[in-house]
Amino acid sequence: MTLKGKRKALASSPAAQIAAIKAAFNGIIPIQPQHRKYPAAVWEEGDEFHTAKLICGKLTVKESKEKPPAAALFRSANGVSSHLSRIYHRRISLLDLQAAVKCPISVPTLEETQIGMICWETNKNLIRMSPEYATTPTTWQFCSVTPGGIEGGTRREAPKLTEGYSGPLIAVLNIEACIDLLRTAFNLDIGRNDIEESLNKMVKVPQIVSTSKQKTENKIE
Repeated sequence: MTLKGKRKALASSPAAQIAAIKAAFNGIIPIQPQHRKYPAAVWEEGDEFHTAKLICGKLTVKESKEKPPAAALFRSANGVSSHLSRIYHRRISLLDLQAAVKCPISVPTLEETQIGMICWETNKNLIRMSPEYATTPTTWQFCSVTPGGIEGGTRREAPKLTEGYSGPLIAVLNIEACIDLLRTAFNLDIGRNDIEESLNKMVKVPQIVSTSKQKTENKIE
């Protein structure tokens, strides 16, 4: 039987649907929703492990004496903030991680806030064990996103969060990864020329008009 035929058979036969579900769960029909696994990030602070997890747009942080199994371990809360912001496209700052220890908090998307800083090491692709790399100073490039536009720069050390900054510091592999994140997470219509133009000055970048928004505007017209 073809896949199309199987779909028709299941759609027209409740008994066939139950049999298919029973076979998928090794003969046991589940009576409760299966537990969903959400990627968690852990960092060690003092003698405790802090586990951060994002579920349905809400950030939670739990403390424990033992490292949770099957969770990514980072050196600091900065790494956790960067990782979760990158994979979930949410604004998760150090202040958010601190607040989420007491109770789950809602965190907005990066597109909604348009606040964040992306950084990458420009000479990361060099062979680190070579004598040339040992004498080559590390150069970091960063791109700061605000509602007013983007502004970039370079420095010898990795960018650090400043006091009063409410956005995440997201580390990526290279400039291509930065552009991809700006397009997918911040929804900015941006290219390499915009990154180069924004060095040491603010550049206004338009947002990408989504397909659903275009359809709505066409209906209004």
